[in-house]
Amino acid sequence: MGTIRVTARTETGATRVGDPVVLTVRLNAAGNVKLLPRPSLDLPWATITPGDERVEIDSTTTRISGTKEFEWLITPRESGTQIIPSIRYPYFDPVIRRYAVIETSPIPLVV
Repeated sequence: MGTIRVTARTETGATRVGDPVVLTVRLNAAGNVKLLPRPSLDLPWATITPGDERVEIDSTTTRISGTKEFEWLITPRESGTQIIPSIRYPYFDPVIRRYAVIETSPIPLVV
């Protein structure tokens, strides 16, 4: 796998206790993105249900690249301003010939 970029977003910045919100994590990479595993996610203040995975491959260049998106349905159990922490994604970077870790920015969610 080559260089990877990761972003995360929610469909909204506010919700109510018991109302689910979709969290989407998007990985852009050079290489076969189909093989990228789902990142881990732990939120003690919410119920987490894994959702869809989507893959887009760009094979128009000499080097295959693409994006892979992972979704989770997050259902808050506690009110207040909650934080979806940085999602860390370890991978092997062949350019620097070692393992690296990328991460998203934390996402505040007002419940």
